[in-house]
Amino acid sequence: MMCALVAICLLAASAAAPAGASSRYRPGGVLPAQVFAPYFETYAGHHLAALSRRSGAEYLTLAFLQTRKKRSCKLTWDGDPNMPVAWLTFGPGISRIRAAGGDVIASFGGYTADHGWTDIADSCTSARAVARAYEKVITTYHVTRLDLDVEDNSLRRHAAVDRRSKAIHPGLGSPR
Repeated sequence: MMCALVAICLLAASAAAPAGASSRYRPGGVLPAQVFAPYFETYAGHHLAALSRRSGAEYLTLAFLQTRKKRSCKLTWDGDPNMPVAWLTFGPGISRIRAAGGDVIASFGGYTADHGWTDIADSCTSARAVARAYEKVITTYHVTRLDLDVEDNSLRRHAAVDRRSKAIHPGLGSPR
């Protein structure tokens, strides 16, 4: 599915439940008015469902999707080439969280995106390619929510702010 806008892609991803989802899982459903969705540091391993169960946190924010090097448009979890955006990386854990009535939010960037790895909008020079990267995460994990954790140096990179904004909605961009 190629989406013109990430927002449209998010709506399309919410239209069908992923394989293995229980009847309790409601893709695209409204989050509760208040939700506790702590960051799950993906470098800590693949045990997000166990953490969710032990902690009682039904929702987790999976942190962080980044590129490994400058001028790259290839996302990995924490910039680790051994943790690609692929169903086997976190999909089974996500399915278990959903079966228990929770869900996940995919987070891009973070502080380490300026200190070791790279935020995709800083690295990738095409808004369309950034949108395709977001879309791959949406369609791979069937997520309906994204967290763009833009901080530190990434806040001052106006071209990257424009790319990120246009990837979400082509009519957007940062004012100059």
